[in-house]
Amino acid sequence: MHLILAVFLALAPAAGPTPMASGCTDAQIATTGCPGVQGAIEGDSANIIGNTVIPGTNPSTPQGPGPYVDAPGGPVDPRAHCNYIVNDLCHQTIARPGEPADPEDAAPTVTLSDIASFTPQLGTTGMEPQGWAIVRLPANFYSGASEHVQSGTLLGQPAEVRFTPVSYSWDYGDGTTAAFAHPGASWADLGLDEFESTPTSHTFTSEGTYTVQHTVTFVAAFRFAGGPWTPIAGTLSVPGPAVPVVVGDADTVLVELECTANPSGPGC
Repeated sequence: MHLILAVFLALAPAAGPTPMASGCTDAQIATTGCPGVQGAIEGDSANIIGNTVIPGTNPSTPQGPGPYVDAPGGPVDPRAHCNYIVNDLCHQTIARPGEPADPEDAAPTVTLSDIASFTPQLGTTGMEPQGWAIVRLPANFYSGASEHVQSGTLLGQPAEVRFTPVSYSWDYGDGTTAAFAHPGASWADLGLDEFESTPTSHTFTSEGTYTVQHTVTFVAAFRFAGGPWTPIAGTLSVPGPAVPVVVGDADTVLVELECTANPSGPGC
């Protein structure tokens, strides 16, 4: 929006025209509006003409990354010069075409230690059968971790942090480990029968009690006030609770009922 101002002030006679001007910061342009004023003192009056840019959304302006224009061939909209506005302050600007980026306008640097209060959630760790397995038959393991967003305070401002799992690793306690790019799923969800092999199953080769440890590795991103997501460098590995697993032979594993009484039970 452009507002043309014309002001005439009665002043004492002057020897000649005296130019006047007013400048604005990028933060003013992007957030609170900025009067761009020019004029001159001539004789006994001052002629001041200027433009006022008011932040907002121009319905005729295409949405998305700048630069924007008010009309075909028109000037670049200064509102596109700010990328992060928090509490009416511009935290990151976008360089206009042909204009070098201002180091002071860089996005705030956020590290993994800054988001320590945002704790990623692992969901429920799944194992089938639950808590026990049969030697030389696959036991199915799967993760309940998925992408999620948490809200909180970051650098003193309300913010959101998005956690995205990129790796699901397992330590089966028998000297073997595995890592997958996918969480796995239950036998039922995969349309498989019990003790069928799955992409994330594991087969124990000896009887005993083992401690299985599941760890999920996340990448994170943050944003202020619904702005664009900014990735945070590094990854965050979060271990889940240790799960004891009793592994026995087929004729020694305890089940809820004998197979003659419960033919649909585990292992029957």
